[in-house]
Amino acid sequence: MIFSFLKTLLLFLFGAYAFQNISKTSRTHKQIIGMLGAFVPLSLASSLTGDLHQMLCIPITLIGAFCLNKVLFALPFRAAYSETVLAYGIVYGIYLLTGTSCSLVLFACRLTPPDSEGFWYYFYKTLPLLLVAPALVLLFRVKRFKSGMPFLKDARTLNAGMILSILVLLLSVWTFVETAFSAAFAAGFSTALVLPFLILVWWRRNIRKRYLSLLRRQEIDMLRALAQKQQTQLQTLRDEKDALSAVIHRDNKLIPAMAHAVRTYLDAPQPQNAVGRQLLHELDEMTAERTGVLHAYESDAHSIQSTGDVALDGVLECMFEKAKALNIRFDTAVTEFQSAQSAQNISDADVKTILADLIENAMIACGGETHKFVLAHIGTMHKRMLIRVFDSGTAFDLQTLDKIGTERITTHADSGGSGIGTQTLFALKEKYRASIILHESPQGGVYTKDVSVLFDRLDQFIVKSSRADEIRKFCTRKDMIVLRES
Repeated sequence: MIFSFLKTLLLFLFGAYAFQNISKTSRTHKQIIGMLGAFVPLSLASSLTGDLHQMLCIPITLIGAFCLNKVLFALPFRAAYSETVLAYGIVYGIYLLTGTSCSLVLFACRLTPPDSEGFWYYFYKTLPLLLVAPALVLLFRVKRFKSGMPFLKDARTLNAGMILSILVLLLSVWTFVETAFSAAFAAGFSTALVLPFLILVWWRRNIRKRYLSLLRRQEIDMLRALAQKQQTQLQTLRDEKDALSAVIHRDNKLIPAMAHAVRTYLDAPQPQNAVGRQLLHELDEMTAERTGVLHAYESDAHSIQSTGDVALDGVLECMFEKAKALNIRFDTAVTEFQSAQSAQNISDADVKTILADLIENAMIACGGETHKFVLAHIGTMHKRMLIRVFDSGTAFDLQTLDKIGTERITTHADSGGSGIGTQTLFALKEKYRASIILHESPQGGVYTKDVSVLFDRLDQFIVKSSRADEIRKFCTRKDMIVLRES
């Protein structure tokens, strides 16, 4: 009975730990005391069921944990039950794996499990349970799982992860109750061992899917803001054009009259100094007025957005002038990024290198196109610094995708390209464990593709394209994650 009580209590606590890391729910001291106060009687009630303990342990644990999570944290019904089921599905899945691992160790050492109650009997029974704790701690320290399951807020009521967790719990009940070895038991137990890994695959896939969805949403917001900015600039240019047109219209009348007055003054037998000074004064006023209008017109014309960093602005100014010479429309979208850069200890020199290389590659990519557009975005995503450059050039070359970062390769050797820029980019990716995302946009937009460097500490290389099948077939590299553009 004591062992049954401790087993149920520990599984309750492990599930609570998993639930907190999945939901990222903050807990007060009163809530923690309330949970502990409820865990003890629930565990005792489960252990008092005697022979039925193995069958009722999981249902009692699950129902009790769900009620506590729902009441103590005032969670919506769907969030409480989905996060509870997933948390305990992971806990019991790990419990099955640790129990199997201990049995395999005994088998490898040619030892038989103790069958009489004593120290070694309870040690053998308790060890798999105790190993669940370090396994859970290690699981939630993995970078990809550290943020929990934020995608559950938008997930369906019954998703793949929920189904897998329910299967783990059902098979756990069966394996706890069933003692006779049979083909059906072997099949069920083998399935129960595989399911925890499928939950992790599902978890990782949904994190990646949400990650790209946020990137896409940010892109839409950024382009919307850019469109608004360009609309404002367009309206300003229209106003300036109207003002300039009015000046030109007036000049068409004033300049001939002024020319006639100057000619009359010069043709006079004895030109009067007072008349000359008056004509010069009027010419100065006309010149000053036109200079002011033209200066305002030029100031409101297309320009880059300041980053707040003089050196970084210098890089953008240089690229702006280069784009102007190549007849490329170059825009910038800058949001607050300095705090993220400082928190992540990212070198200014590395930021300038990445930005310059990406913009230069983008300008080369759209050099042969009729419509040439490049957009550089510097900002953050989830408090992580993001550098993203769009262009209207051709799609990514498949050979380049297969070799980029591993070999020095370039598609513009005829124009002086050496491939050093991409090698440097991937070297910086390794340095900061950043992720590089290559994205090919659907046809019909201004920008056909973009390259992002996100300092997320995940060290991924992702390609998202409608040509996903073609890319997977051609590219053999193992570090590339290819996703289909929806």
